[in-house]
Amino acid sequence: MKKQVKIIIAAGVVLALLAGTLIFLLTLPDVQSDYNNETSTGAAALISKSSKDIERIVVNNSGGKYTLMPYRTVYETSDVSSDTASDSPSSDTGTESVTIFTMQEHNEYMIDYDKAEELAYCCSNLAATRTINSKGKADSEYGLDSPRSTVEIRFSDGNEIKVQVGNDAPGDEGTYVRMNDEKAVYLVDSSSVSSMLVEKLQMFDKTLLEALSDEDELKSIHVSGSGRKTPLTIKSSTLSILSAFYMSSPSRAACDDYKIETLCDSSIFPLVADSVVKIDVTESDIKKYGLSEPYYIFETTTSLRKEKLIVSKPDDSGDCYIMADGGKIIYKTTRDVIDFMGSDGSDYTTSKIIYPNVADLKTAAFSYSGKTDKYITSHETTVNEDEKEIINTTVQLSGEKISESSFDIMLRNLSSLTRSDKAPGIDKNAVPVLTVEFVYENGEGTDTLKLFEKNGKVVVTLNDAAVGTTELETAKTLVDNAEALSKNKDIAAFAEDEDVSGTSETYEATE
Repeated sequence: MKKQVKIIIAAGVVLALLAGTLIFLLTLPDVQSDYNNETSTGAAALISKSSKDIERIVVNNSGGKYTLMPYRTVYETSDVSSDTASDSPSSDTGTESVTIFTMQEHNEYMIDYDKAEELAYCCSNLAATRTINSKGKADSEYGLDSPRSTVEIRFSDGNEIKVQVGNDAPGDEGTYVRMNDEKAVYLVDSSSVSSMLVEKLQMFDKTLLEALSDEDELKSIHVSGSGRKTPLTIKSSTLSILSAFYMSSPSRAACDDYKIETLCDSSIFPLVADSVVKIDVTESDIKKYGLSEPYYIFETTTSLRKEKLIVSKPDDSGDCYIMADGGKIIYKTTRDVIDFMGSDGSDYTTSKIIYPNVADLKTAAFSYSGKTDKYITSHETTVNEDEKEIINTTVQLSGEKISESSFDIMLRNLSSLTRSDKAPGIDKNAVPVLTVEFVYENGEGTDTLKLFEKNGKVVVTLNDAAVGTTELETAKTLVDNAEALSKNKDIAAFAEDEDVSGTSETYEATE
């Protein structure tokens, strides 16, 4: 998550805590009452300071002892707005400061910004809902003989405050606390001290993969490991007119841009674990948590970074361990967070079966009626009047030039073939009505499309996997198109314009 977003979320948490506390206090009567042989009085402010004045927080609870130290950092901000009298945007640049906490004992690891902000707020704003005179009752009655947490706060004015957090009161009325070794016991809203109970390991940031920024774009996804029969590989590509992403394993297919965007936003960027289980990781720790032979190895490349995660096999409870390859922190998360790593890729493919980008084709072979026509394409890059690189393609069959327009329409008509949820199997000995083999430039592989007649319908396979069906009339038209193309005749386009996009005889060069 980007720093600015974290700051906004933290501010929301602080405001919510403040509003809740004020409402509770305003509605609580300040009266004397008997409560289980205790004398109690009304609300009281225990700490009322600014979190900006905190110099140190020392927490000692069930997770051990740790010390948080703040430092302030300044970053630039810009406010971009459009001038109503002009199309030119204006930008006002300024600076803002933010307080960042580090753990003194482990300052090499990043602290969870939101948790640190919440703790700092609670350490500087604490109010009692009731002040209790315990009439000599033992501290054990309130859990203060062995506090669940002891927090010591030092402020820049030299003031030092100690908070001891005891048990929760009966009936969800709050939590008992003691201030500075006083005899009095206070009842506070449980949410106002919950951050003081957060254990040491859980104060560390659990973000494994940061969110994508506007300048950062996905380039590739690769998942391997013992949990997969074959790797999942998806990368940005110009191979298909249908999409900016192409899957090369476990099957070859164009990926749906929206589905890839949804995958990134909902599952990958950011990728946040549920908890931290170990820091300062050793080789024995990696083996102990099942990471020496990863169940999944997850690799991503973006325009700004390259990252690799290793994941253990989920246990019977559905939990698994995960860490950055070469990292020093092991996290725990649930199976549903990493379920996408086991995908066969079918969830991400386009509804249309194939539409190759002619600018990336090396050859295209059409086989039908006992003959094969092999087209060879060549590409020349030029710069147009707008100073953009464009790729001009020439198509030849047996040394003779073929109309680029007819060739493009042939590819467009093939794009009318769509996937089905279930496609019937094909007899291995069956002879296809039409076979089209596309070989791509730069070693980008081969796609083979076949159409088989079966029971009055036509089954479509892509790279030997049945992926859809179509009408027999459509198949016959495609065969007629292939025959006409070989004779350099015009071909009528029957794929609707709205079905495809980005088709033209000239293609812009893409990095």
